[in-house]
Amino acid sequence: MLSKRDMFVKLLEQIQLDPSISNAPAFKTATVEQVTVHAQSRVYEFTLGMDEVLPFAIFHQFKSSLDAAFTQIAKTTVHITVADPKFDVGMIRGYWNFIVENGLTGSAIAAQQCEKMEPELRNHTLILPVENQPMLEYFRDNVTGALENAYHDLGFAGLTIKPEVDTAAEQANLAEFQSKRAEQTAALAEKAASVIQQAAADHKKAVENPAIMLGRPIKDSDEILQMVTINQEERNVTIEGYVFDVEVRELRSKRKLLMVKITDYSGSFLVKKFSNDKNDEAVFDGIKKGMWLRVRGSVQEDSYSRELTVNARDLMQVSHAERQDTAPDGDKRIELHLHTNMSQMDAMNSISDYVGRAAKWGHEAIAVTDHAGLQAYPEAHTAAKKAGMKMLYGVEINLVDDGTPVAYRNDEPLVLADQTYVVFDVETTGLSAVYDKVIELAAVKMKDGAVIDSFEE
Repeated sequence: MLSKRDMFVKLLEQIQLDPSISNAPAFKTATVEQVTVHAQSRVYEFTLGMDEVLPFAIFHQFKSSLDAAFTQIAKTTVHITVADPKFDVGMIRGYWNFIVENGLTGSAIAAQQCEKMEPELRNHTLILPVENQPMLEYFRDNVTGALENAYHDLGFAGLTIKPEVDTAAEQANLAEFQSKRAEQTAALAEKAASVIQQAAADHKKAVENPAIMLGRPIKDSDEILQMVTINQEERNVTIEGYVFDVEVRELRSKRKLLMVKITDYSGSFLVKKFSNDKNDEAVFDGIKKGMWLRVRGSVQEDSYSRELTVNARDLMQVSHAERQDTAPDGDKRIELHLHTNMSQMDAMNSISDYVGRAAKWGHEAIAVTDHAGLQAYPEAHTAAKKAGMKMLYGVEINLVDDGTPVAYRNDEPLVLADQTYVVFDVETTGLSAVYDKVIELAAVKMKDGAVIDSFEE
């Protein structure tokens, strides 16, 4: 029966560690305290006993040789217990990148911050300089525990980690931020004034001299039909709508066909018109999405789409008054039910668009209530602050009754908080089971509300 010391010697022989490394003082009395084999996940978990903390260069050589020796069998993890741990800041910094890479696998933000740090040691406390108070709270609640556990696993028993705000860096970052924000605000104000002036000039020009006109002018006095009322073929109708799609096709005869999709928000129609000469084709090229057009022509069932289509005789661009909120100041409504493009399949506009419109109408506040998601919150905060409005943060959620069991084993309900379970996430290239692929799997194993293992592939 091999002793714990003999098992460690055999382990060094098996992994063929370089003699210049295997003769290190820390290995002279090292032992294999325990080996746990996780058959399902194919992991060998070694717990080693040593008299002193390994310098990182020696640990790295040992771990690399161990991984190489077991690469065809399983993955390996190493825990080291040290009888009398003594260490200085140089030893801690030697392990720093390894600890960050392996101890913070679930926090990209924390890992990114740690890469820029140079921690200091005060007694047995490692001080982490962070940029500001919110980052300090984040590290204290989510990061320091994981880093401490990673260090303790490698023999640094008794080491504690504490984040502190780097006041000098915070002031420098704040000054830089304020300077950049002032420059951006001035640039945006200048750009906005330019855009407003240009828009006013373009609007005046369009009213006085409509650039888009085919056929005869359509008078304001002509009856404009709502699109929703047109449900059969008609010899003559006049409609007016917003252009949301334009296509110009060249036919075999070399004539061109204009196809414009317009809506008045009660309904929508495809409008078609064939060119007669180069002048018509030039007008076709001038029609763009976002315009408002007034169209006169016949309504017929299209032989290709089998839908009612307007065959235009006359077509012209019109200016369309922007929608207004005519309620008096102090009596404006406040929207309390609003979905953004962060609500899946339920909205198209961003919260910035809605805030801009509400601010233009004089609203004092607006709410965001996306379906089962809070992703719009950062943009909402920025947009509301810029517009000087109050943002109300809400969400539409799906509730589960407190008394409804959600976890079972052998048809018996379980208290999930008392169980060991896995939370997993699947990343794919799309939603089709036929054409798309799984590109990433990630999971964490939970017990008593804490992460005890993780997986990412």
